[in-house]
Amino acid sequence: KRRSAHKDQMEERRILLQELIQEKSTSKKRERNDFNNFIGVHDVTSQDYLKHVRDIFRNFVTKYASNIGTHSFLAGINELIKKQINVKGEDLIGWTLNGSTISEVNINLNVSHGSGEDAGNYMEDAVEVLTAFMVPFLNSERVEKGEQKEYESLHSFHIHPSISNSFLMAIRRELPMKELEARPTGKFDMISNSSDKTIETRTNVNGYL
Repeated sequence: KRRSAHKDQMEERRILLQELIQEKSTSKKRERNDFNNFIGVHDVTSQDYLKHVRDIFRNFVTKYASNIGTHSFLAGINELIKKQINVKGEDLIGWTLNGSTISEVNINLNVSHGSGEDAGNYMEDAVEVLTAFMVPFLNSERVEKGEQKEYESLHSFHIHPSISNSFLMAIRRELPMKELEARPTGKFDMISNSSDKTIETRTNVNGYL
């Protein structure tokens, strides 16, 4: 019974994470200048939006970086940004990670922060970080190769095409890179435009927009 209950709870968290990613991604389209509800080209290239994303990063690091269970996720973000900046040209790097690295982290903030937030809040905050500067996509190459099973909680993201390298370097500085005690989670691949025509190439690498 205990094992069955644990399995049910894992499935609930898997579904919740999927719903959060969908909700956070689609909600960022409503109103210009409402940075919690949009991900438009003109806004992601503004200094105000950069400040907004840096604040999201700072808040997340302040709340969770002391928990070693979050380090592989933070290291993954750092690795994606580093790889993307090093790409010569306009191609995007895809990051595919197992949702359990977010949904199954044991977060207990009561001791260190005197707070009642739980793993549900951590999931929401982690998804907020992801969707602040990334776009989820279906990694069709992985599906075609049989590397993604229907029941697995694998999620793929790439940098928003209109975000520049200088923007990426600025938010990367908010990560506690020297303090991370885990390897990056997930797999990183160059996205092939031939396999998915819906994925754009980068349009603002040098920050001219």
